Amino acid sequence: AARLKLERYGQAVEDCTQVLCLQSKHTKAVFRRAQAYEALANGHAADMATFQDYVGRAMEDVKTLVVLEPTCKDHKAWHQRLKGMLEGAADPAPVANGGGG
Repeated sequence: AARLKLERYGQAVEDCTQVLCLQSKHTKAVFRRAQAYEALANGHAADMATFQDYVGRAMEDVKTLVVLEPTCKDHKAWHQRLKGMLEGAADPAPVANGGGG
């Protein structure tokens, strides 16, 4: 969480990935990693391929959140917004709060 607030998104991804290696269903780690990937896509992607990779990774994490927390409508909306970003239909937006929760 601290690395996200400090905008150290790459390090946040690494931290969350380490947690997920130990606990694959750790919801907060999945959520925060998705936030970090989206932030990387929005502000740190050097080219379209990198942007698409980051958004795709964020989408995979959000899909996992939908499975882990199926009653959370925010996760489904977040996934749709990311899908729209890939399709060019949505503007990249800051992810201070991610998809909600």
